Amino acid sequence: MNYASSSHAGFLFIIAFCCSTVAIEQEDGTPEVFSKDELAILLMGDPQYHFMCEMSNPPCKEASRRCMEAVAQVEDKPSSSRHPTTSDCIAIESRYANRIQRTAMEKMIEMQRYPPAGLVIDGDLTDYGHNPQLEEFKTGWMKNFPIPIYPGLGNHDYQNNVNDCALNVCARNMLNWFIHFAANKSLPIQFNSTSYTGSLAYTKRLCSITGKNCAQVIQMNNAIDYEVAFTAFFIENWRIESGFAWLKAVRERVGQIPKDLAQLKNRQLELWKDDSLPILINVHQNEDAREEKLKQLLGDWIYENRGRNIKRKIGVFFAHMHARHEVKTVCLHGVAVPFVYVGSVPNNRFTVLRFFGDQGGDRISGYAARERGPVLLDSLENIWDAPCNRLFVHQFHERALHIPRFNFTRPHP
Repeated sequence: MNYASSSHAGFLFIIAFCCSTVAIEQEDGTPEVFSKDELAILLMGDPQYHFMCEMSNPPCKEASRRCMEAVAQVEDKPSSSRHPTTSDCIAIESRYANRIQRTAMEKMIEMQRYPPAGLVIDGDLTDYGHNPQLEEFKTGWMKNFPIPIYPGLGNHDYQNNVNDCALNVCARNMLNWFIHFAANKSLPIQFNSTSYTGSLAYTKRLCSITGKNCAQVIQMNNAIDYEVAFTAFFIENWRIESGFAWLKAVRERVGQIPKDLAQLKNRQLELWKDDSLPILINVHQNEDAREEKLKQLLGDWIYENRGRNIKRKIGVFFAHMHARHEVKTVCLHGVAVPFVYVGSVPNNRFTVLRFFGDQGGDRISGYAARERGPVLLDSLENIWDAPCNRLFVHQFHERALHIPRFNFTRPHP
């Protein structure tokens, strides 16, 4: 989470819609329809029960307006009876934003004959790891969602509350849920439940329905360099290790299984060698020095494997800054690597990533979630083929569009 406003005055960006990279604006905002051979993945961040929505999300602010007015009246004329508090109003906003986000995604999925392979949630499932917040997240997202969900934890789930919550029950609550979720879904999480030690990172290969198009999703959770040790309930000594060290070890130790990575399978260790699948690295925070560390690691790997004659598609996806929804492409040894703010629930934004199989194309699309359904803002095609000689930044903006009512019936074959 970050309190950054929707204004980005002074932020340098260069739009480079030339050659093979094309920006597509949808005049009516109609959502995309996916074909059977393509791989489609939904991405978002920050469900963050219960955190306020962004000022750039007026419908969400309107949902809490009467509550906020009641709070103001109580502050002017205090009384002994029970009245709403600011926290109550913020909870209204959070529930509204999450409901609108989920409903819009479900409408998009319902209109597809071939649904997306999964939804990746890049951190901050809760505002502070309190059990009621976690229970609302589980009910709001994990219950009966129509496609698989691949979540990661964020700073609000455990970093912010370590040693600031009685007996560290908040951090323990979130970590325990996450570990058990991964085990139930057979996700190869890097964690030793006996010693309470690990990075929590995992990988998952997602494919189209026909299996013709796949990508390797890597979930790194909060931040690649975050590590902490703490004690919960006086007896549990937790040690969260750096995901950066895990990722670097996977890259450097192909063909080996060091003791601290014993939970990884050979297929995942081979990820960095001859696999031409797109590699999608997910974290929650990726600002400043952390972005530079990741660029260095990926640049080294690209350089070391430059002679393998494999077209690399590597991307980094993250959230944390609620108001930001954008794609920035950097050039690492001649390879274009997109760094993507995927959009947040408090701003009711999300991203759709598509790979088109035999044609080799790709598309990154930005969406707004609204009462009427998902609104396609615009798309970038063939982003991995962008000219690798300049900084490329594109921000997804919601224009004043006349959006017709959507027909979300399932399309014919």
